[in-house]
Amino acid sequence: MPAVSSWEEDEPLARSLPNSTTSAITERSRFTDHSPRVSKQFVSPVTKTTRILASTSSSSAQKILSPIVRSPFPTPVRDRSPIIGLSPNTVLKTCFRIGEAINQSAQASKTGKHVLLELYARVFAADRTATTQRLTLCDLFHVNPPYVQGMYDTAIWGSVPLFEYDAGCLLREGRLCRCIGHMKREGKDWKLIILNAWEATWDDIRWVEGIVDS
Repeated sequence: MPAVSSWEEDEPLARSLPNSTTSAITERSRFTDHSPRVSKQFVSPVTKTTRILASTSSSSAQKILSPIVRSPFPTPVRDRSPIIGLSPNTVLKTCFRIGEAINQSAQASKTGKHVLLELYARVFAADRTATTQRLTLCDLFHVNPPYVQGMYDTAIWGSVPLFEYDAGCLLREGRLCRCIGHMKREGKDWKLIILNAWEATWDDIRWVEGIVDS
């Protein structure tokens, strides 16, 4: 029997066959694809952006539906505060956005004030040498510029096992982090001199946001 190529060509033959054979030919013809195959190169939908944003996705993160807009920063204390040891020389500012941290550092640079930052950000990239751990920090809610280059001296964390562990957790991209340090401008870029850093969670961020806005 010649090979069956299509149902239309062998219709007279199919009529003379038993019903079971006719059904098999019909099913074969129905699912036979005579169109030429087109090979397409697979393009993965996973990019650096989606990988970083998905690395900390959780039920807690879903509660934060929009970027954090914190309340205005409090006014500095008076030069002669009634509280012993309290002065306006060093100001601690908590920032949840990269742009906010850069803006506050720029204002402090113009007025000659020393600002210590508590910055919540996301690790965009990281590497470590014998003397320094470098962190490229991006915004909590997106991975677009501007970025802040964080410099974490090995002398701070290298000799303390707990600090070394905390610093090592931030070598993976996408990690949320809490950094304490001050900003330094080099040309058009801002560099964060990190005094301490460790991994944070969305619950930590929401807790601090509640304190700041209380």
